[in-house]
Amino acid sequence: MDSVPRMISTKSPRAGTPRHSLVVVGALTSLLCICVPVTPSAAQVGSSSAPAATPDPQPDTRALVAQLDRLNAENREPEAAALLEQLRGSRTEAVMVGLELLASEGLSSELTVRSICALAAEEVPVEMSTLVLDQVVSSPTLDDWTKRSCIRSFAKIIDASFLDLLLQFALDPEREINLRVSALLVATSRWPLESRPTLVQLLESAQDPVMHHKALQYLAGFGDPDDLPLIEQFVLNRDPATAGKALSKEYGLLILRSRAQEDVIPLLDSILRDGSWPEEVHERTIDLLANSELAGGPAVLRDARIHVGAKVRSRIDAALTERE
Repeated sequence: MDSVPRMISTKSPRAGTPRHSLVVVGALTSLLCICVPVTPSAAQVGSSSAPAATPDPQPDTRALVAQLDRLNAENREPEAAALLEQLRGSRTEAVMVGLELLASEGLSSELTVRSICALAAEEVPVEMSTLVLDQVVSSPTLDDWTKRSCIRSFAKIIDASFLDLLLQFALDPEREINLRVSALLVATSRWPLESRPTLVQLLESAQDPVMHHKALQYLAGFGDPDDLPLIEQFVLNRDPATAGKALSKEYGLLILRSRAQEDVIPLLDSILRDGSWPEEVHERTIDLLANSELAGGPAVLRDARIHVGAKVRSRIDAALTERE
């Protein structure tokens, strides 16, 4: 495999940039020379007194891919699934055909594109898989769900040339949320150091709670103590434009508890005594102090109950009673 030249630029592709069909055709030609064995002629095989056996005719892979596309376009799912299984026997040829059709926009169903991604995810040259990924994620016409499916299929083989594009997807609020999460997950798991500025940017921006949640989760996953002040700063943020939602703050508190242990108790105590926090945050704080392994958590609750309002006091009493 190392002898196969790369077929795409080392520069990161950009969404919405069409690819030239000639580049894909040239790449496919090179791959075809490498991947498809040459059938020996009758003269090479030699003569025999026995009549030569006539091989069973192989199905036309191109026709099968076209048929799969029609079945998907007509939502004939069982037939399409059976045909896709048949194509696994000629996986490399099917992916080559799919690449040609992707380059010429010759596929009518995005289900077929996802099927090509699934076929290309295993047992084909990595250069071919990279070409499929490049065609799909840079397409201006394919939807975000298809791009997300392709990224997930190739999560283990995506190379660094796609990092910038993955981070762009993660930051783009106009993109479908599952595409953004998948792109961020692949980027942070493969290139944590390079992805950290994007996580910080997500945490400090007026994004939706899901992306706040994921940014907190992946930052915590790095295990870097230097990230704890950033997470604490986010949890205490009161700016309506960048404070996130209660879900994000709850998750931030969980991270602080698991990473900072007893050092987080003063922060939890201050939140508990501040009646302006949302109910969800108070509930999470009480739960952490009552039911986690934080040393002295119940004692903090008993001391705080005389300084809080009736609603919070009632929750504290219920939590302490349940613990006992």
